[in-house]
Amino acid sequence: MTEREQTRRWMSERSRRSRRTKAWRSGIKQVRKGARNMLDILRHGRIGAPYHASYDVMQRGENHTLRRYIAGSPETATRQGEPVLLVPPLMVTSEVYDISPELSAVTFLEEHALPICRLRRARAHGRRHGARSR
Repeated sequence: MTEREQTRRWMSERSRRSRRTKAWRSGIKQVRKGARNMLDILRHGRIGAPYHASYDVMQRGENHTLRRYIAGSPETATRQGEPVLLVPPLMVTSEVYDISPELSAVTFLEEHALPICRLRRARAHGRRHGARSR
């Protein structure tokens, strides 16, 4: 083996080690970023106990449930006007309107003294991708 070939071999081994080291460092950085994000989430209270506003079930059908939310305070108990009907888009859970007290559309509407109802669709049992089972 000539001196030139030895140098090339040494350089390629060094390059491979360098790439492995860079990949290892990149992985460690990603773990650090994830840990930092988790700490931020824990500090600001985004991970916690499940939340939902109080409600009564007004109607339960084969494919749906209609909920009426109960006023949280006596001031909002005397609601006037037409109720607001929350209907989530297809493929989205109905709980999207009532995630947490500070992010809840239900709580926001209650604070503005509006009566609220929410439609919850039931899962289609025995169906795949919208097709009926035989």
